[in-house]
Amino acid sequence: MNTDYQQLPGERIRRYAAKWVLVSYSALASLGVGLHIVVAIRAASPPYILYMALTAAIAVAGLITLSYVDRDLRLAMSRFAWASWLCFTCLLFYDLHRGQDGMTLVLLLLSGVFALGLVVGFRPAFYHALRVGTTLIVSGIIFQSAWDIVPYTIIAILLSLPGIVVEKLIAESTRELREINAQLRQEVTERQRAQAELQHHQEHLEDLVTERTAELTQANTELQIRNQELDAYGHTVAHDLKNPLSILIGFSDLLSSRYEQMETEKRQYALAIIAESGRKMVNIIDELLLLASVRKADAVASMPIDMEIVIKEALQRLRNLTEEYHPDIAPPSHWPTVWGHAPWIEEIWVNYLSNAIKYGGRPAEHIPPRLELGYDMLDCELPLLDALSEQVPLGNLKFPNPQPSISNSQSHIRFWVRDNGKGLTLEEQARLFTPFTRLNQVQTKGHGLGLSIVKRIVEKCGGEVGVESIVGQGSTFYFTLPTASPES
Repeated sequence: MNTDYQQLPGERIRRYAAKWVLVSYSALASLGVGLHIVVAIRAASPPYILYMALTAAIAVAGLITLSYVDRDLRLAMSRFAWASWLCFTCLLFYDLHRGQDGMTLVLLLLSGVFALGLVVGFRPAFYHALRVGTTLIVSGIIFQSAWDIVPYTIIAILLSLPGIVVEKLIAESTRELREINAQLRQEVTERQRAQAELQHHQEHLEDLVTERTAELTQANTELQIRNQELDAYGHTVAHDLKNPLSILIGFSDLLSSRYEQMETEKRQYALAIIAESGRKMVNIIDELLLLASVRKADAVASMPIDMEIVIKEALQRLRNLTEEYHPDIAPPSHWPTVWGHAPWIEEIWVNYLSNAIKYGGRPAEHIPPRLELGYDMLDCELPLLDALSEQVPLGNLKFPNPQPSISNSQSHIRFWVRDNGKGLTLEEQARLFTPFTRLNQVQTKGHGLGLSIVKRIVEKCGGEVGVESIVGQGSTFYFTLPTASPES
């Protein structure tokens, strides 16, 4: 697409014509100066300085205008028309004053009208024709002998008429130029739009790459964690199932080989040990299945929970353990309502209560396990209320169990179990709630799955877990649950 106005076919022709006119006038003026000098030399008379100066001025004006044609054709030719008209008018009056007929200058004036009309258009040529006509009329009035050149005024006006055709050509070129400019603007707009879309797609692609990289990094991290958990899982399962299996196999072999020789009391003892080992293995398998179900569950339906019923069910499941350790359990007079998944919350209480029963008390001092259960109201917009931060002995610690009205839908309730055991060191506390980790305590009869399950369950329900403990003063295990549905 040709977008340069000067390169349009009509414009090129006009500029070539203007340059040809200017060069012709400059050449004729220069030739006139040269001929005048030659005639003066042959006639052995001095040259007419005014004639030479005016003629040379026309030649110089033509050459100067030539350099402005490509910048502004109309303005350049109009100025040259003024300059040449002034010079030719002076020369015409000069010739008539000397008694010459001045026809050559009249023809040059008329040719200037015609040339200006062809190059610039009708209006500039018409105005120039009026100037030329004025010059001819004035010369006829001043010089009576010049009346015969006055009729050429009409010819000057007629010679401007071809400029009408040029005006149409100029209008056509202007229209063509406008169309080209409109197409150019449209093309520029389309290119800018395409560039903007490309930039948008590039930024979107960068965002996608960044997001995908983050997802892959997170997935890789989770995969590494799961691989580590699977390694620990295999070790834990092998370790925790080995002891009850060994006991079961040993007593089974004993009964198989010496059943008739064994006393009834010993046979019953062996059968009880076998049954207890079987229950331990079933418990381990159940907790492993629960852990797997919690890990796979993306979402769980939260419902209001009656915590009193949940704790009663948990204590019922721990009946054998309570009959063995005879713990003293002190629950609050009532429980608040929270949101969660009741079967999972029951597993939390089973783990916390079983650990407190097994690790509580001081058997060497004949002090049975003592458990105190309670809860604290928490608000997400306030600092964590820590009723247990004083870490005083259980007998001196009071749990107010406040019952404020819950106005914040994002409030949480912290449930806790405090025992009177030996307590835990900071190092031991740091190892809790880690998958497949068990403290190396002599009296531990459980396995390293319970607290890991608790943490996963509570996190799925939108809460947190934790422990507070001082060696020699017991431990407090807690978890938080929302007072309203997480979806709300």
